Amino acid sequence: MGIENSEQSEYEQPEEISLADQEKQEAEPTKKPKTLIFDTPFHADPETAKQALDDSGMQKEIPRGALSVATLLERRGFEASVVPMDAFLSQEFMKGGEERERLLKEFYEEEAPKETRELQQKVIDEAFFITKMRENLHRLIEEVNPQVIAFSYMFSPTERSIRAMVRYIRENFPDKTIVLGGNAVSFDDDSRETFLDPSKNLGADVIVNREGEWTMLDVVESLEQAEDDKTKLDLSQIPGISYWDGEKVVDSVSERKRGDPIEIGPLSYNKIILPEGVNMGDFNHYVLFARGCMGRCAFCTSLEMYRRVVSSIGLESYRQELDFVARSVHEKEGGEKTVGLLDDDLLLELGLDAEGNVTREESEIVERKTVFEIVEPILRDIHQRYPDIQFTAQARVGHLRENDTDEKNILNPEANTKIEKPDEVLRKMKEVGINLVFLGIENGSQEILDTSRKDTKIDWIKPACRKIKNAGIEVGAFWIVGLPGATYEREKQSLEFLQELIDEGLIDQLESHVFVPLPGSASRKQKSIVGTMKLDEDFETKRQSLFNETPTYEYIDPKTGRVVFSKTQITELFNETVNLGKKLK
Repeated sequence: MGIENSEQSEYEQPEEISLADQEKQEAEPTKKPKTLIFDTPFHADPETAKQALDDSGMQKEIPRGALSVATLLERRGFEASVVPMDAFLSQEFMKGGEERERLLKEFYEEEAPKETRELQQKVIDEAFFITKMRENLHRLIEEVNPQVIAFSYMFSPTERSIRAMVRYIRENFPDKTIVLGGNAVSFDDDSRETFLDPSKNLGADVIVNREGEWTMLDVVESLEQAEDDKTKLDLSQIPGISYWDGEKVVDSVSERKRGDPIEIGPLSYNKIILPEGVNMGDFNHYVLFARGCMGRCAFCTSLEMYRRVVSSIGLESYRQELDFVARSVHEKEGGEKTVGLLDDDLLLELGLDAEGNVTREESEIVERKTVFEIVEPILRDIHQRYPDIQFTAQARVGHLRENDTDEKNILNPEANTKIEKPDEVLRKMKEVGINLVFLGIENGSQEILDTSRKDTKIDWIKPACRKIKNAGIEVGAFWIVGLPGATYEREKQSLEFLQELIDEGLIDQLESHVFVPLPGSASRKQKSIVGTMKLDEDFETKRQSLFNETPTYEYIDPKTGRVVFSKTQITELFNETVNLGKKLK
């Protein structure tokens, strides 16, 4: 689905890549190594796979991180493609009814006990899932014929899928260079060793740590210099990677300095390979102007990933990409026509130089504006041309605090800059088509928020919600149960506060989760938190459940080891939170 030429947009996206197109491209051999990046399917167990891949629960997110890598490679002259694997597997699940029915008839025992039948069902779904995943993997690799195969490993539920695919590639395509990147592997020493150590029967070649675009470019350029022979590949001088030196995992000579996203330009959506019958309009779409976050939340990996440095893709790239995305959403048939503004904080204040570009250098800053103020003209233009499209956004509570707040004692003031004319700003947000703003409220206990380094005061929350509602914009709330500092009593207090928000009509949507102590977050490194948390023995293999939200830890008294907030209690209060959220639907 390409964009038509118009006076408003020069951003012309070619048609999406089909497998037939890839076969035609094979007729013209290239000496430059090609890269195929898989956005891996969410899969923690057969039940999760089935739920994630049916027609209603399919993960339809554009793999922006993988696409950003492919876009930079393309800009530098290397062919690269991205495969959203869930799109392929979802189709397999939808059309695979007959095959699964055959398996059920052959192996499913109607007279067996319920527990046995449930286990048989899971085994059948597991076999079907793994088989179809390998079939698609093999077919895509043969048709694209890449020299580099990369995997986006952002969330731990995908680990089983990635293991299966890495092992399959190593056994069937041993000459391919296998690269892994993403949050889940960047900050987890055990995971890096699992994938790199050949004795684990996986044998990935490279792990890209933190932001991946420029590091992947170095890897591909090095492979080009090695004439596509990975045995000649010299990894020792590439910053920002980990690899196996024959005896152990080795981190590269230095960390990589953060690159400038302006170099990447607007994402090349034509680099995405889609199965037949799926087009760009079928996906959820997001755009991002500012990468990074000024928060220091203990539950988030952003602090470790971006080091509280925010960088911008530039206004021109933002305009071109948003224009393409908006047109794609506008042209789709039926359904909600929404584009998410993915910035962690649309009201974050950034410094601008004399030419209006975002700058980190204090000596170059001539004025400061919020992200919204910077991109407002572009949003307004898009909304005027596509009035059927609505935007969603995210913001911090602190920007909308009341005037009577004690400004001298604001924690993390860089992240909590106060909007001087909030009503006017919110009115403009409504005018450009923003109909929903999610606030990272997270919890209703001040003690929990403080321990989790949220840098938010409970007293700020209701006034912030009220201001947004008064502007005619709906309020969404992110909520987490079991955060550092949680006790049963504090979480009950948090529930009472959530009930007040709902009863007073201050929130319209609730997205609630069980806390996950992610590798790379302060919750896994800060001694005052780590000492109070007891992780399950098999935590590393099941640490994040996207659907069943099962806690994989409990809180203890560090002096006695006595459990003070159990997994059962966390689950109980999470279920109560979910039930409160149902009142909003």
